[in-house]
Amino acid sequence: MPPSVYNYLSTAQQRTGNSNVNADELCNVCGDRSTGNHYGVRSCEGCKGFFRRTVQRKFSYTCYKQGDCNISLKTRNRCQLCRFTKCVGVGMRQELVRLERIRRKKINDNK
Repeated sequence: MPPSVYNYLSTAQQRTGNSNVNADELCNVCGDRSTGNHYGVRSCEGCKGFFRRTVQRKFSYTCYKQGDCNISLKTRNRCQLCRFTKCVGVGMRQELVRLERIRRKKINDNK
């Protein structure tokens, strides 16, 4: 098992108290418990919302270090630029945020 997967597993196990957490159930961004496939990647509610808000509101962030901050469950709120960079790096797709907004509008129009 790669060290990064081990770190994600141990973090999720500590947080949930569950030693039966699978790597498939973890957020690919921070290692928290995943709630499903969001924007093309298994992610938690926190990373899903962060990614959506960043894309919809066109936020731009600055890293006050070297641009390579560690993003984990405990550190995910420390550097927004590195968190967003990791979201994109693991495969979150910005165009799916727009599709979700369009899909929601279609659902509301059909009511």
